[in-house]
Amino acid sequence: EADYAEKRHAWAKQQLVSQEQHYRAMVEKGQVLRGWSHETKNALLAIAGYIRSGELQKALEQIELIEGKLSDTVPEITGNIALDTVLESKQRHAREMGVTLRYTMAVYEAIAVDVMELVVIIANGLDNALEAAAKLAEPQGSVITCSLTLKQNWLKIVIVNPVAYSVNWSGEGPFTDKADQLRHGIGLTNVRNIVESHHGSLELSCSGGQFVFQALLENSESLVSTE
Repeated sequence: EADYAEKRHAWAKQQLVSQEQHYRAMVEKGQVLRGWSHETKNALLAIAGYIRSGELQKALEQIELIEGKLSDTVPEITGNIALDTVLESKQRHAREMGVTLRYTMAVYEAIAVDVMELVVIIANGLDNALEAAAKLAEPQGSVITCSLTLKQNWLKIVIVNPVAYSVNWSGEGPFTDKADQLRHGIGLTNVRNIVESHHGSLELSCSGGQFVFQALLENSESLVSTE
């Protein structure tokens, strides 16, 4: 058992580093795309100039260029580029599956929790939700909800998704129905480590065909290293 625990810990560290690298790359792309919007005014001036001079083909080319870039622009959901980049990515994935992913954000104070920690928590919760939705007989038309609330110095993240079958869980060990429990369920292990480093808790429940992921953490800097 000790050897198993050590291997899971090693896998958890490896996955956490890999996830953070992946999402940091996504955030960098999102920053570039948002930064590009500052160039839009100049592009519009150029289009107006082409039209005035009768160079309609050049104007059309410029419009197509803007249209292509705007289609990839990260929408503002929370106002935080890192969170918005990930939330938009998951929402796009849901749309491709025919699943509706609805966000509710009630954050009116500054978030002290490291943004990449929040990204890991929410991304893992949404990945599990999307994976569960994919197992439905008919995923199309199903709904996943994700809420982020900051109240009285506590952050609460709740993700609710439909499931094909009920999952039994004793409250201990990896939460996964996959055969390879060494490598799977580690995402939630990382989530739990982060949440507990903020004096919080992770609650997972399943009833009535709905799976509920609820993370509660103090809005403060992490007191315990997850490395």
